Amino acid sequence: MGSPLRCSDPSAVRGKDASASLVSNIQRDAQAPPLIRGGGEELSFLPYNTRLTILSRANRKNPTAAEQKVWFEVLRARQFAAYKFLRQKPIDQFIVDFYCAKLRLVIEVDGDSHAENISGDNERTQILQGHGLTVIRYTNHDVMHNISGVYDDLLARIS
Repeated sequence: MGSPLRCSDPSAVRGKDASASLVSNIQRDAQAPPLIRGGGEELSFLPYNTRLTILSRANRKNPTAAEQKVWFEVLRARQFAAYKFLRQKPIDQFIVDFYCAKLRLVIEVDGDSHAENISGDNERTQILQGHGLTVIRYTNHDVMHNISGVYDDLLARIS
């Protein structure tokens, strides 16, 4: 896994040529702390296939019923324990259903097709865990018929 990017001179970004200075001062540093973004979430670089961004946008516009239910009833607008979650986030060669940078948590909602591809899901989980992420999976059935149980389970796991 690549190391995070870091600006070696934060004061360099204050002048007129802020973007040029920032770009010229970015370097790879194995000892660098995680990047901090405006919302305060600690972010470290997670590699992703840039070709997946178009597909992830399309997936956000066309969610499954179970993904929509989790998003609107549990995760959207920091309603889950004030954590910020993203939908359809590209990570490595995958698009994960939901991702929280602060918790380094991936939530996957598995439909019927996942029952046929258990080994593929296990490999995917191992790769994501290799990036320091925790992966939690819920079935469509759990989401559609027991959303309060999903909420309670998720809350118990992050506590």
